[in-house]
Amino acid sequence: MTDEMNNSNDINNFLKAISTMPSLDEEKSKQAADRNAMLTKPPGALGRLEDIAIWYCGWRGDFKALVKKPQVIVFAGNHGVASLGVSAFPSEVTAQMVINFEQEGAAINQLCKVSGATLNVHSLELDKPTKDFSKGPALSPDEFQKAILVGWNSVDIEADLLVVGEMGIGNTTSAAAVACGLYGGDPEEWVGRGTGVDDAGLILKSKVVREGLKINKSALETPMEVLRCFGGREMVAMVGAISRARSLRIPVVLDGFICTVSAAVLENHKSGLLNHCLAGHLSSEGAHLKILDELKKKPLLDLSLRLGEASGGALAINIIKAALACHSGMATFEEASVKLNLDNVEGISDQIKKAMDEEFTNVLSMLNFRDMGHDLFKRWYIDGRMFHHLVLDENNLKAGIQEIRPIDARASGKSILPESSRVAAIAIDAIIAPQYDSNISEPIPATSPTLSPTLSAITPGFLGSSSGIPASIFPTKSAPTSALLVKIPPPTLENKATQEAPIPNPSMDLAVSGFPPK
Repeated sequence: MTDEMNNSNDINNFLKAISTMPSLDEEKSKQAADRNAMLTKPPGALGRLEDIAIWYCGWRGDFKALVKKPQVIVFAGNHGVASLGVSAFPSEVTAQMVINFEQEGAAINQLCKVSGATLNVHSLELDKPTKDFSKGPALSPDEFQKAILVGWNSVDIEADLLVVGEMGIGNTTSAAAVACGLYGGDPEEWVGRGTGVDDAGLILKSKVVREGLKINKSALETPMEVLRCFGGREMVAMVGAISRARSLRIPVVLDGFICTVSAAVLENHKSGLLNHCLAGHLSSEGAHLKILDELKKKPLLDLSLRLGEASGGALAINIIKAALACHSGMATFEEASVKLNLDNVEGISDQIKKAMDEEFTNVLSMLNFRDMGHDLFKRWYIDGRMFHHLVLDENNLKAGIQEIRPIDARASGKSILPESSRVAAIAIDAIIAPQYDSNISEPIPATSPTLSPTLSAITPGFLGSSSGIPASIFPTKSAPTSALLVKIPPPTLENKATQEAPIPNPSMDLAVSGFPPK
């Protein structure tokens, strides 16, 4: 597609390309959402980071994607309207800033280092400013196409995240004119102080935009013509780069006002062309929020930036990296090995251990942790001891699940089993444990999973002192108000004396007749 466009003598191939762009991979997006729902955290606890991760995975076609090779591109161009005094700085500053970029002395250089992004800078005929749009179209069709191709061909096909930005004295005036051409309204609604013009400069900018809209009235018929007649080369190049990224399924982070206005041309050309784009930040340029509202995009950051040069978008890279690091690096309940881990326990055959482990995994899947977000315990009785395993602990989700602590079953003053007993019965307690509220007069309803054939009983009940569990193991100030108990049938043991030893009945231990406890 790139070669075809390079050999083209008009803009038709570009328009054809953006009419058949790939869409988000719905299947991978769903897989990412399913994974997110099972991560070891309460549902929604990571807020927008979860949405960002799912969105990114859908575009990359990988439900466990990571950001490894971000690219930042800054396009530079000069504007004819700058000669009218619409900026606080002369046009020569554009070239000076490009040199600063190349010498790694600008803010964007530092931000790219922090985010691990590759920075590319493209100057577009700085010695040949666009025409003054208050007197006619800013760019000819040929100039427009050349700028599109610069942007299109600047995208690294190996990049996995793209940030686009700009440098161009006078371009806030051009952006205001493009926004006004796309969405209507008075110029005063779209112009801002840019690099810091005074009140007189602000009035002048509105006047220039108004005159441009009048002289280029025919351009208002199509979004691309609006961009050609009012925009700068760097603005057009950003459109080319954003489009190329879409063709490669590379998610894009939009920078500030000028970048967002340029991108809006695509959305106005065809709805959905910016679905692969996030708004990196909200700049202090007044109309930026207005254009974001038009595009229905919520910025990731709001730091009162007004620098341009992709600075806000580059800052957002680490937010997106963090979102994907959590999404793809965190463990799900299954990945966290939430299982029995009976390797060091004597007296149970490997076959029984395997059966217990499989059943526990089955129980976890039935309890639907997406809707719970509470604490989960398991305990089992072996050789007269109760082993208590804190599976989920908000202070140590991943490390804590590997620890198994033996607890003396007689800590409460009651011996559950004779010391000589060897029992291979297991009780898995999935405890719904909000902080106890004395005002609760009814038990909190417990989840009611469908029983698997190997389960002998599932009994809701209150975990009180009769269970023999020391109160200190509970994470809340008092015992939970309701629980689910899953009991796996005890195995047949070879030793007859052991067979005759009493086996604890967890259902009896746990069941009580009233809530709340007196």
